[in-house]
Amino acid sequence: MVDFVRRTVAYTEYKKTKDVAHLQTAIHSAFLNLDESLKLQDEFVHKHDTSGCTAICAIITPSHVVVANAGDSRAVMYTTKGTHQLSRDHKPYLEDERKRIESAGGMVSMQRVDGDLALSRSLGDFQFKDRNLPPERQKVTAVPEVQVHVRDPEKDLCLLLACDGVWDVCESAEAGRIVFDILGDGEKRMALVAEELLDQCLLRYSKDNMSAVVVGFAKLWEEHGKEGEGVEGRRRRRLPAGEEEESNDGGKASERGKEEK
Repeated sequence: MVDFVRRTVAYTEYKKTKDVAHLQTAIHSAFLNLDESLKLQDEFVHKHDTSGCTAICAIITPSHVVVANAGDSRAVMYTTKGTHQLSRDHKPYLEDERKRIESAGGMVSMQRVDGDLALSRSLGDFQFKDRNLPPERQKVTAVPEVQVHVRDPEKDLCLLLACDGVWDVCESAEAGRIVFDILGDGEKRMALVAEELLDQCLLRYSKDNMSAVVVGFAKLWEEHGKEGEGVEGRRRRRLPAGEEEESNDGGKASERGKEEK
């Protein structure tokens, strides 16, 4: 999906500008163009693919963070002043979403579109889209909501983008505390911070698909950067005692083997 987005004209265009208004327009167009392009793919035309996906993305400039969202993934900015949600979860039972669904001939049953889909905006899911209606009037629309955050180097700590498997088991502020705890254990690799966040969600019995991106800003390391074993140390400590000893012995045996050679 990411590679497909990068090939779109809109992506190429918005990379050329730092103007916030232009970025908002470009990213709005990118979502709609991508949805139209997906409709022409062989899987949807000939194989009657009924899949779809949420989409959330952030464009980070020196002065702003522009977030676009369609679906129930979420973007959260953590600052020294607290937790700031930069997106809205698009659920069918929200009043404005319900009105659009019903105006398009659909209904909300069991908090789902037509009793089926648990979110009200997405890419794909063409069985819920009427070719005779414009994007903004579809039961399930690809039109993103765009929010702009003005950056403050003295306050901004990190940005978290994650899908609903994370938010099913964590509130926004709680996910931030998990990230800060991981950093407090000495982890400096943001990819591993994201992995450990997902592992913590699994330990909380999340049963939905999960993906996450964590972006750290300079102030993060001043506030939460520590020395330590990081994620690898946390993983070792989670091992049952016998497995941990076996792992440690294996490492020592390996070192002895090197010395003997």
